[in-house]
Order: sequence, then structure tokens, then C-alpha cells
Amino acid sequence: MKKRIAAFFLVAVTGACCAAFCADATPSFESYARYFAGVEMLSTDAKSSQPQKAQRYHRLCLITGINGEKAKAFVLGYRNDPEGWRKFTAAVVEILQKKG
Repeated sequence: MKKRIAAFFLVAVTGACCAAFCADATPSFESYARYFAGVEMLSTDAKSSQPQKAQRYHRLCLITGINGEKAKAFVLGYRNDPEGWRKFTAAVVEILQKKG
């Protein structure tokens, strides 16, 4: 029983530290690519229920450190950089093809 409590505590503390770190960290180009690839995979997943998709989206946000607001700001940053946007979408497609 003590081992379970210790394991739970370790996971809880590690998760809280990761969430705190991710909230302050500036996500990388690769993190944004993984985020958008994950969103695409969730949107095309016909087998999962909406609550399952919501849980997976929440985990995706925690793992990448990106939420909807950060994603929107990232996309708007490419408003005047079509070549950069093409490179970004190519990175997303590459991730999707690896997962495919």
C-alpha cells in the first residue's frame, strides 16, 4: 500500500512540475508541428468518443505545452510568411506520415 501511495505521489508531483514548466516554456517549432498533427489525428478519429477525444486533447496540450490560444498566435505569426508556413505544414505532414 505504501508503494502505491509513493508511486501515486511521484506521478502527481512529476506531472505538476511538467505542467508548470510547460506553461512557462516557449514551445519549439517541432512541438507546434506535433500539436497540429495530434489535433488532425483527433479530428479524423471516428472510433473514439467525444470524452475520449477531450482527454487525449488535454494530454496533447500538457505534453506539447501548447493550447488553443498559443496555437492561434503561432498560426497568425505566419500570416506574412507563406514560405515558412509551407515548411511548417510539410513538418506536420511528415509527422502524420510517420504515425500513419
